[in-house]
Amino acid sequence: MPELRVVEGKLSNKYNHFLDYRFDSCIATNTRLMGVVSMKVSWTAKDGSKDKLFQLIHLDFSEYGVDDYREIFSNADNPEGGREVRSEWKRISGSLGGIEVKIPFFTMVQLIDEVVATNEKYYESHELFIQVFRKETLMRLNLMKEASCKLLYEGAGFEEKSKEGQQLVCKSPLTSFELINYFLMRMLDKDYHGASFLGDVSISEMQRSRFKEIGLAELVRNKISKATTAATPTGEATVYKCRFTALSDSYIYGEALITLSPRSLTRTRHILEFEVTTLMHISSYEAALQLQQAEYITLYELTVPAEAFDLEDSVFGADASMTPAPNGIIYVLYNKDNYHVDSSNYFMNHDLYGAYLLTPNGELVVMSHDIIKITNMEADIGRSMNANKLKLKGRYKLETQVFKSFSETPGAMFSEMIYSPEDND
Repeated sequence: MPELRVVEGKLSNKYNHFLDYRFDSCIATNTRLMGVVSMKVSWTAKDGSKDKLFQLIHLDFSEYGVDDYREIFSNADNPEGGREVRSEWKRISGSLGGIEVKIPFFTMVQLIDEVVATNEKYYESHELFIQVFRKETLMRLNLMKEASCKLLYEGAGFEEKSKEGQQLVCKSPLTSFELINYFLMRMLDKDYHGASFLGDVSISEMQRSRFKEIGLAELVRNKISKATTAATPTGEATVYKCRFTALSDSYIYGEALITLSPRSLTRTRHILEFEVTTLMHISSYEAALQLQQAEYITLYELTVPAEAFDLEDSVFGADASMTPAPNGIIYVLYNKDNYHVDSSNYFMNHDLYGAYLLTPNGELVVMSHDIIKITNMEADIGRSMNANKLKLKGRYKLETQVFKSFSETPGAMFSEMIYSPEDND
């Protein structure tokens, strides 16, 4: 009796397409210190057709691992993958604020393997659809590695080259404020390997710190000052005091002392030691007081039907990421960089340039935390095709943050929320 065996066709996700393609390049964001990296991987068909295969990968160095993955096939007429690849790359990398760097194949695999190993600790606690996605994604990535195993060990000095490769996805050099803020981010995220890039503190020492008392957390705000008002003598280390707010299952207030190496012309500053002196849970009300910041809002009214208005007709609008909200559609515009980390008064949401909310009631609400940025957003609208489709209704500076709650209130009108003394005349 003849032997039967299953053969996977090319439409099957179990078929190893990577055997038919040759690795070209991997473009990554240098945002490892933020705890995330996006990668765009390009492959060319071996049959001479110049057809392309693209992988779009988003890595989370905390609990989610490979949390976004797509493969896109493109013919020779679209060597860069066309609109679909551009759109997907913008979606997974546009909000990260880093610059694009080229990394070797083995560094790409090393980054993937690292997040997969980290994710193992949290895998079973995730919802079923996340587990299914992870299983299918890892199957595809394993096929990729099987088809390209020779690329992993080309040349000598693999360990040293691996270390150098990982540094490619880390911003460098760093200012003192960046060094401190990134270190706290990685420590709160239990990303000790990421934190180890920033100093001489051992991973075992990091694991013994008081951060072990809380779960995974995000650094929401951090105020940095010198631990003493006395001048630091030349050539000596400097101790900084951090007062930070973090978000885990609840809000957390903490204080830490972080010692930086002396300033040097031959070596960038690095962390010598740290100590968490205070760590406590606080209420949402207490956190709100610490996180309070002004919102600048400009309100427009549509003078045309909603279907005749497209925010993407403006330069900023075309660069924004769209997401549905209970009270309309939000367009989020991110900064092109992560310079907000270089601050003694760090806010997590200062990676946001601004946002737009287009409501079902014909209002366009434009918001930013920065008066210069809201002015630029207004000017962008004024230069666009949308200028004659909108009527300016008012400009407001609000000491409390209302944009988010307004976007989550179905049917609300911003014009009805604003008190005007003229209404009482």
